[in-house]
Amino acid sequence: MCEPPYLSKPEVLDWLRDCDIPIPDLYTKGFSHNNCGGGCVKAGQTEWRRLLFAYPDRYAYHERREEELRKMLGKDVTVLRDRSGGDTRPVSLREFRENLERDASLFDADDWGACSCMDTLGEVSP
Repeated sequence: MCEPPYLSKPEVLDWLRDCDIPIPDLYTKGFSHNNCGGGCVKAGQTEWRRLLFAYPDRYAYHERREEELRKMLGKDVTVLRDRSGGDTRPVSLREFRENLERDASLFDADDWGACSCMDTLGEVSP
C-alpha cells in the first residue's frame, strides 16, 4: 500500500471484498479510517459523536483518560473545542457526552477535526 501502484481507499476496500477479507468494523460504522480505534485526539465533534454511539465503552475510556490528564495537569485541557458564537472554548468529552445525552443534535456536524493520518490517497465519504 505504500508503493506503486497506489490505491485509493475505495479501491483498497474493493480489493478486500474481492479477496473475501472482512472490511474493518470502523469502516462499516462510517468512520473515515481504521486507526486509533475511532478515538483520535485530532478528530472533531462529528467523529467523537460517532464513537460515543458506536462504541460507548471506547468513548468512556477516552473520557476517563481526559479527566485524569486534566486533574494531573490542573488545567482545562480538552480534546474538543466549541467554536460557536465566534469564540473558542474547551469542551471536555464528559461535557460533550452530557450535551448529547440531553439532545443528540447538540454538536457541530461540520467539525470533522484535523485527523488525516493515512488519508492522503483517497477518502471514504463521511
